Amino acid sequence: MNGCKSIAYKIYKLNGVEVKRETLSVDVYNPMNKIIQRGPGSVQPPIENPENPPGEPPVEPPVEPPVEPPVEPPVEPPIVE
Repeated sequence: MNGCKSIAYKIYKLNGVEVKRETLSVDVYNPMNKIIQRGPGSVQPPIENPENPPGEPPVEPPVEPPVEPPVEPPVEPPIVE
């Protein structure tokens, strides 16, 4: 069968055991020759990176530590006698 069939039931249970099942609705949907929606939304294709083979996690460039100015030694005051 192509397309889709949906059946909704109301199930009655007594002490956790099913005692009755009622069919609430039956819906049949015919197939279509196009994709209506696929996935959670639009997804952009990944940018190709020649350093990464397909299926591998992306390689992040190394992060350079910040350059700090050189620390100069403290200057001793002259001794006066």
